[in-house]
Amino acid sequence: TSERGAPVVTASRTDAQGDAPGQIGAFARAFGTDDLSFWPASVAFPDPGCWQVTGLLGAESVQFMVSVEEP
Repeated sequence: TSERGAPVVTASRTDAQGDAPGQIGAFARAFGTDDLSFWPASVAFPDPGCWQVTGLLGAESVQFMVSVEEP
């Protein structure tokens, strides 16, 4: 919710050195839903490789790995 504040999103390379900060958009509500709300987030990966993405909101966290390839 907007009361809890925006999350923090970061990404780190696992196969070499490198970091990528996340970008957080403004708090939003989905049109046509009662109370579905979200903080849009994105990460611009600067290089191909294996990245671990972490999202933090208070004491809660989520992590996942992604393989970024050349376009």
